[in-house]
Amino acid sequence: MPVSSDISGFFLRPKAGPAVWALVVLFALTALAGPATAGRRHAVKFTLMDPVTIGALNYEVYYGAANGSFVGNKRLVECKSLLSKPTETGFHHDGSMKLLKNAVFSMTGFSGPVDLARCTFETKDGWELKPDHFEVSVKLISAVTRQRIEPFPRIQVSEIGPAIDSTAEMVSVATGDPAVPSL
Repeated sequence: MPVSSDISGFFLRPKAGPAVWALVVLFALTALAGPATAGRRHAVKFTLMDPVTIGALNYEVYYGAANGSFVGNKRLVECKSLLSKPTETGFHHDGSMKLLKNAVFSMTGFSGPVDLARCTFETKDGWELKPDHFEVSVKLISAVTRQRIEPFPRIQVSEIGPAIDSTAEMVSVATGDPAVPSL
């Protein structure tokens, strides 16, 4: 039986339907893109910088300049309050808007400067995460007596380091010194 070297019919099968061709194209594009790479996770610490006593605080973090996102969505975002006094804290992440919100309430108050929260942020491979990728804005703040506090105090990213599940140290954004994350 003679063997033919003509393979043109192999690639252009007229009986293949559109779904089959879509899968072939998808497979080809995936192969051309190369293997998928996982992002890099960072611990991002937010700190109230000014000496002020607060009863209620609501702030937002816009991260449109960063190539990545906070891990988790809505109320399931990976964030932890770092306040030691009894407080109620609620986080909310809207990945489509690149917006993280945090609301804090304390009957006894808490005073700055103080670390407020640590959240996990995942960047794309090769992306260096910096504090200026985050725009933090205070939306509401009041004293324990419910009086409005003005001017609004500063809240900023004070540390960026490996995600807490890592054994590596965080580095202080302000000093560049190793910082021990509080769990």
